[in-house]
Amino acid sequence: MIYGWLLKQAPYFIIGAGLIFVGWLVGYKLIERGRDELRPRVAQLEQELIAERNNRERAERVANGYYEELQIILNRPVPAGPVRLCRASPVPAAGPASGGAAGPAAATGGDAGQTGSNLEAGPDIGPDLFALARDCDTEIARLRALQGWINDVR
Repeated sequence: MIYGWLLKQAPYFIIGAGLIFVGWLVGYKLIERGRDELRPRVAQLEQELIAERNNRERAERVANGYYEELQIILNRPVPAGPVRLCRASPVPAAGPASGGAAGPAAATGGDAGQTGSNLEAGPDIGPDLFALARDCDTEIARLRALQGWINDVR
């Protein structure tokens, strides 16, 4: 009796299994079509991710080099000796020049023989001079780091 019932229901089981299989096959094909549409975009995003990682690594390398060079510059000892800028002491005004040859020579800077005379020590410009040199070295290090980042120096 059970066998008879199974024989009567067999076509329905076969049709149901067929519908389930067709539904699975349609779903599988739709999913694969969606994946095929997304594969190029995923590949593009992976390439962009790799490029971003390379840029980040390059920037970290350059920044670390810059900070190391900056530490060397900042830890450089500053000389303690004074640096004096000598300037000409005020010379009393001389009377009108007598003689034609001395007048034009003085006006054109022909006093080359007097360069070492009448000089007095000026203020100590050492700290300002060394600060300027440190600023220049810092700027050069910054420019070197930028150039290294552009050229990708390893």
